[in-house]
Amino acid sequence: MNVEYVNELSIDDYNNLRKSAGWREVSDRKAEIGLKNSTFTVVATIDKQPVGMARIVGDGGYFSLIVDVVVLPQWQRKSIGTNLMKQIMAYIEQNTFEKENVFVSLVAAPARESFYKQFGFKPCPDGDLMGTGMYQYICK
Repeated sequence: MNVEYVNELSIDDYNNLRKSAGWREVSDRKAEIGLKNSTFTVVATIDKQPVGMARIVGDGGYFSLIVDVVVLPQWQRKSIGTNLMKQIMAYIEQNTFEKENVFVSLVAAPARESFYKQFGFKPCPDGDLMGTGMYQYICK
């Protein structure tokens, strides 16, 4: 198995990876805007076919949100997700300079918190002033 990591992802491949995780499909227009405005995208490919992805969105300064971390079911438990996260974290570290800091957040899928703990993430609330993550879907 030869996994290559690239930084481009088509809209169709984006939605195929999302669907493999049981997530909602995103309209082509919204996917194009989202992918274009990502701070950083990394895609795992095997034989040039995407098998996993991860993205960072944020303000380019202090706030970064890790999103869309997904690996096709048949390729899970082969270190692909771990390598995607290593590249995500390396990007954040390389773009955070001395005497700077960055707030990095994510929402772990249920029962996946332990995967992110190995990268230093703590569940919210973690005993300090952080609240519980919340979300809503706005559908028209």
